[in-house]
Order: sequence, then C-alpha cells, then structure tokens
Amino acid sequence: MNATSASLDRALLRPVRLRHITWNKFKWLASLLSPVLLLLAWTLVTRGHWFSDRILVPPRDVYSAFLELCDSGELLEDLKISSWRLACGFGLGALGGLILGVLLEKS
Repeated sequence: MNATSASLDRALLRPVRLRHITWNKFKWLASLLSPVLLLLAWTLVTRGHWFSDRILVPPRDVYSAFLELCDSGELLEDLKISSWRLACGFGLGALGGLILGVLLEKS
C-alpha cells in the first residue's frame, strides 16, 4: 500500500458533513406562497366546474360582492354589530368565569 492509496482511503473513510438546512429561512416564502396556491386552486376548481356555482362561488364573484358591500357601507355597519356582539359575549363570559372563580374560592 503506497502513500497515495493510504491518503485516498483516509479521505473516503472520513465522516461526511451534511449541510444543515434551516427551514426558518423559508417560512416567509411559505407564508406568501400558501395563500397564492389556495387562490389558484380555488380558481382552477371553479373554472373546471367541478362544483356548482351555488356551492363554490368563483373568487371573482366574491371579490365583486366584497367591493359592493364596501361601497354601500353595509360591510362597515355589519362589522360594527358583529364586533359589539363579540365584545358583549366575551365580557359576559369573563364576568361569569370571574364570579364562578370567586365563589369556588370562597367555598
């Protein structure tokens, strides 16, 4: 065994270092790509007429309805009502939990 073959054997037997990929670098790409792919799939499914338009409405119709609701002011009014209901429900639930917690502590 000569020196060249010995150094070649050592080089072949040396542990291989695998490059560690940190997926944190790709999270921003996935967060941007996921909604785009979802919208693309939605568009392709509605254009392919896999479902009735009454079951799965095309994105174009949803967007135009959104613009109509914004222009009429109906969306803002409905959001105010829903937010008020959410706040009331959360407040009542928190108050009920607080009262029950105090009663359980006292007993």
